[in-house]
Amino acid sequence: MGHRKAERLIRESNEYKDVRDVLEIEFLPPYSPDLNPIERVGRITRRENTHNKYFTSKEALKATLDDFFAGFSVPNQKVSVNSSPLQYK
Repeated sequence: MGHRKAERLIRESNEYKDVRDVLEIEFLPPYSPDLNPIERVGRITRRENTHNKYFTSKEALKATLDDFFAGFSVPNQKVSVNSSPLQYK
């Protein structure tokens, strides 16, 4: 909760009046990996490509990941935004 202390310090301390005059503090929602698309990509990547697999070299791992990510050039059902619980328009 260190960010809340910093926010309170900036808001209440006269020492930071110049900062307060130029900053607008926005409250962000708490961390929610289910709403962050990159978290879904990471989960699918691990499950389908790297989980419980031994790679003989970094190059072999890189080749596997490059092949997997090349498939993202065309959207599919697994990673499309519409398959998530949120419906974007």
